[in-house]
Amino acid sequence: MKKSYKAYIVFFTYFILMISDGLLTLYNTPDLSLEGNPLVTKLHLGWGALITVNAIFMIVIFICCKYTFEKYQTINAEVPDLKSYISQIFYNRPDKFIWTLYKLPKNRKPVMGWFCYVLVYSLITGAVVRIFEWLMFTFDIHISIYNKIDNLFFGRFDIFVGISTMILLSYVWFKKEFNKSKSAAAVTMEE
Repeated sequence: MKKSYKAYIVFFTYFILMISDGLLTLYNTPDLSLEGNPLVTKLHLGWGALITVNAIFMIVIFICCKYTFEKYQTINAEVPDLKSYISQIFYNRPDKFIWTLYKLPKNRKPVMGWFCYVLVYSLITGAVVRIFEWLMFTFDIHISIYNKIDNLFFGRFDIFVGISTMILLSYVWFKKEFNKSKSAAAVTMEE
């Protein structure tokens, strides 16, 4: 898929999911008494705050889609393994992977490429879970095993799925970039 189309397709997917989540929320709880968003549950804000924050997120997600799918360029590094690649693209040193645990990266471009990729797909995954939960509520569907799993996460299974997706997609992004770098190095060697 062409890079320029992918950014718009991913953003449009997020946009549709957020509109769906908002409409299901409006249908099921117009007074927001059943809403789980901390803006409502903790700060006691209303629809205006939800719409404003979602509009800001839309802008951020659009920028992230454009950056990660169109602007970001894979950094080519001749290193033997994934850990060395991560260390090289973040710190310009293939032997300092341990720094990822406590030191901010020197190179901001790969951080932004990684962060935007992970953020976009994690928010999409979380939105799918929220919509699934709203649909179960709307049609009064009770899936006991799902309810038990949801209760393990204090009724916020969407957040658990989002964080799990972030961890998985971090690996996916780094591996994808490492493989692109290896392919570029192989092409260079052949020439």
